[in-house]
Amino acid sequence: VMQLLEAGTVDLDSGIGKYVGELSGESAGAITVRQLLSHTSGLTTMQGNESPAELTAATVLPVNPPGQRWEYSNLNYQILGRLIEEVSKQDFQSYVTTNILEPIGMTNSFVSDGLVHEPMATGHTSWFTTKRSMGNTPTDSATAPQGGIVSTAHDMALYMQMMMNGQNDLLSAEGKALMMRPASAVSPSYGLGWFIEPDGGVWHTGTSPGFESLAWMYPAQQTGAIVLVNATSGLGFGETTQLRTAIAAAGLGVDYSGEGPRWFQKALLIGLVLLPCVYLISMVWAWRHRAALRAKSGVSGKFSLWFPLFTTSVAAWVILILVPRMFGTPLENLYRFQPDVVMALVATAVMGVVWSVFRLLVALITSTKRK
Repeated sequence: VMQLLEAGTVDLDSGIGKYVGELSGESAGAITVRQLLSHTSGLTTMQGNESPAELTAATVLPVNPPGQRWEYSNLNYQILGRLIEEVSKQDFQSYVTTNILEPIGMTNSFVSDGLVHEPMATGHTSWFTTKRSMGNTPTDSATAPQGGIVSTAHDMALYMQMMMNGQNDLLSAEGKALMMRPASAVSPSYGLGWFIEPDGGVWHTGTSPGFESLAWMYPAQQTGAIVLVNATSGLGFGETTQLRTAIAAAGLGVDYSGEGPRWFQKALLIGLVLLPCVYLISMVWAWRHRAALRAKSGVSGKFSLWFPLFTTSVAAWVILILVPRMFGTPLENLYRFQPDVVMALVATAVMGVVWSVFRLLVALITSTKRK
């Protein structure tokens, strides 16, 4: 996008509708290129994680007023990918390959194309306290603009060298510096594609199913580190944040105190795994003590029978609806990254309701038979 800016074919403060035909004349078309690059478009994290590949006015509808707040959304970069295609008259893969990867010499890198590539490292997802291999899976071409560059540590080092060399090459020195400065007053810690630290560091992480990465640079010192991990973090167990950050910090000579033992996250996962078992045991207990359940009467008795159904139903709503919103991603998408967590969440939500219904039916059916 910055190359197109310097070529005079894109303006940072023009509305996206000027370049993307699907959004021309729509309210979303007023979102500027700068706002998309800096995640101040008003589009949300959830929208970015559930957006379809096809851009329409219905899928690109800001939840917040553009330019008023910062919120990371992959949808911003999906739209920018479409801008690149419209303006350059090339598909996204061809443009990036021809104008970025090949000139830098990133010969072991490519844009996700929807195919299986045997030389790629095998990705791993979290599986309770360990990891599970994903096998040979195809890359995802639909999400290429938001993070679909497959690369190596060596090739990424070449890219980072280009970003820090202070020279006019793929982009002017001023253009590179602009990317690594705060984009606006509402984006003090994010530039045009980079997070910005007060100490002069710039960084960005990346997460795809089975893979995580960290790129961290200090342009003034012309030092940087890239860490690629072929695994996605678990919940408490097998998290890779400390691994990636500690390696990068050691390479850069930066103090890093770690992430702590993560006891809460570990306890949460263990609890989610055990709760369905507790509900199952409680169902057995309810059956064996059905006489006591049948004997419940009056307001207090009925309350004790029906209230668990209410609480477990609310809990199921929280787990299946509210928690995904907190993560900023639908459950089906979260499953691609943390299948164990999603399985535990669904099992807990479902078994809670099943237990309360089973308990209620045992009491009502046996009570009816007694009458």
